[in-house]
Amino acid sequence: MQKEYFTLLDILPALLWLVIIVVTGFAIRNANTDKPHYKYYMPNLFAKLFFSFAFACVYIFYYGGGDTTAYYDGAVALNNLFLKSPTLYFEQMLSPPNMYKFTQYFDLQTTYPPGWIYREPEGFFVCKLMSLISFLTLKSYLAMTFIMAFVTSIVSWKLFLLVRNYKFSNKKLLAFGVLLLPSVNFWCTGVSKDTVVFIAAITMIVNIFKLISSNYQTGLKNYFFLILSAFVIYHIRSFVLASILLPILFSLGVRLVKSLGGGHNAVVFFRTFFILIGFAIGGRTLLIQSEGDFLKSNSFLQQAAIIQDDFQNNDSYGTKRYSLGDVEFTPLGLIKTSPLAIITGVYRPFIWEARSITLLINGLESIIFIFFTFIFFKAGIKAKWRKIRSHEFLIFCFLFVFIIAFMTGLTSGLYGVLVRLRAPLLPFLFILLTIEWNSLTPTQEKRLIS
Repeated sequence: MQKEYFTLLDILPALLWLVIIVVTGFAIRNANTDKPHYKYYMPNLFAKLFFSFAFACVYIFYYGGGDTTAYYDGAVALNNLFLKSPTLYFEQMLSPPNMYKFTQYFDLQTTYPPGWIYREPEGFFVCKLMSLISFLTLKSYLAMTFIMAFVTSIVSWKLFLLVRNYKFSNKKLLAFGVLLLPSVNFWCTGVSKDTVVFIAAITMIVNIFKLISSNYQTGLKNYFFLILSAFVIYHIRSFVLASILLPILFSLGVRLVKSLGGGHNAVVFFRTFFILIGFAIGGRTLLIQSEGDFLKSNSFLQQAAIIQDDFQNNDSYGTKRYSLGDVEFTPLGLIKTSPLAIITGVYRPFIWEARSITLLINGLESIIFIFFTFIFFKAGIKAKWRKIRSHEFLIFCFLFVFIIAFMTGLTSGLYGVLVRLRAPLLPFLFILLTIEWNSLTPTQEKRLIS
């Protein structure tokens, strides 16, 4: 099985695309030599290419395949379907998977997408996206991997440029947290659902904040990429879309109050009003007594309860799992579980829990995040909290991190699932934990970490 992804016909297009990508990267860097921060451009690109190749090798040679090769196989089947019948191809691309029509689309000539991927609309949607890339790669898995890494490097760089202009943090720290985090580069650069979600989420966030800023010239392309990325997230991992939109609405509400001439008191009033609405909704929800009634009222949590129970009780998933205890899916039950779920979503697996080669990166990173969390609180939490409340992007980061951490910590159950689902929050968490490091002198930094 391993050899079919590393044949000569697979390697040659991959090498061609690797050359194109690297040459393009150097051309972009050389065109911006007058900008000092572009010294991070090629390290960002090389990191993405390296970790995407590592991801492919680990999953093909160590695990013997998995989701990544299934998405590729589905994309190739769709590519072959186009050669057989463009009409059937576009019909399949524009419609949900239908097992009753499966043999109408696919046969031995086209090959068949993996059945378990085809039966999952979210998974087969990724195959559809990968099929578009497949036309450019001569069906090369490695070439597809490098293209995904290149796209990830572009969106990460866009986020770096956006946050750099806000001047929240030390530039070196910002480059590491946004561009070079190993776990993000490993889980979100290859042929995977997580890579697509990461690309779409970062694209959506960057374009939203560009559109509301007076420092950028924006146009139809920003709206196009915003709508396109929201469409992609909705079809693959809808809770991430909600996790972006809720913080965006709150942070933009604060910005709107300020833009209308509202001072500090007006902003406080808006926040208080927003919180009171939340308490009113929560209070009404607390009247629902049974867990069943509560789950019926919320489809997101109903799905979360099913996933959480499956991961906790199904032995076929292996032993690399964690437990939050007996989670009661009621308002009070979730409130009690939320601290442990958020800590799990942000920091775990701890180094002693990282019992596989793929989890070791996350275990080592957890030490880094615990260190910066300690520094965050040691350096004056009140001043940093005022800083967070003063800027809509930091407000967004704070809410986004907590929502994603809670949802992934609550539902994942498996460390392997947890580290993939929570990857998009890590750059934003790093931004939060390192704000105002740019204002510290070397002496102050040494004193802070001593």
